[in-house]
Amino acid sequence: MKRSRVGLKALGLCVVVAVGLMALGAGIAQAEESGGKWTFINGSGELKELPEESFGLKLDSASGTLLTKIAGVTVEFTCTGTHVVEISEYFVGGFSIWKTVHLFCITKLNGATAAACKPNAGGKESGVIKTLKLKGTLLLHKLANGTKDKIFIAEPDTGSNALAHIEMGEECSIGENILIGGKFAVVDSLGHGETHEVEHLVTEFPALTHLWAISDTAEHAAHIDGSAFVFLTGANKGRKWAALWN
Repeated sequence: MKRSRVGLKALGLCVVVAVGLMALGAGIAQAEESGGKWTFINGSGELKELPEESFGLKLDSASGTLLTKIAGVTVEFTCTGTHVVEISEYFVGGFSIWKTVHLFCITKLNGATAAACKPNAGGKESGVIKTLKLKGTLLLHKLANGTKDKIFIAEPDTGSNALAHIEMGEECSIGENILIGGKFAVVDSLGHGETHEVEHLVTEFPALTHLWAISDTAEHAAHIDGSAFVFLTGANKGRKWAALWN
């Protein structure tokens, strides 16, 4: 079966949850309920809960882009490649702590590639953006009309307000260190979140996504364009997996 490829829809960082609700229908009540678990099918065909594990991310298209505006300049961090996400701690109930995610990126200012602003993690890794440790939660997004969206949401770990610090060169006109904050929610694009498959295509869930650059203001609104396939890469590489919500 050919998979439909659904890109992440543009969503300004200033578009907070209330605006996301408007997209779902004005006046419809909603609630979030956490809880669930990650499961996979082992070599014996048994359904098991995932232990500490590694996931891979493969972009659905040539690249994915974080877009924002800084000091009146349109900024694009365009990233490519396959990235591995490792869980450093895993808890029953859909809550997990994720290690650093490596992204391989370039920077464009007003549409033109800016060499001086190329990400440079730790001043040593050219073209690399590293996230900080992230907290991930499985979430049920429930509407009064009976709709239940099954979501995974990533946000800064306890005690932090940042998803990442994008480090760049001293001569970069928009600054040497750009903080990316907020939270990012994704949903299985095909509605197969609880179906055990080798890879799942995920896309942004706008109603629960709220991202920003530098500060949580309309001026620094940001959005993401892109979607990705997610798969296991650790000891259970190639196994079928799914998230089961309570």
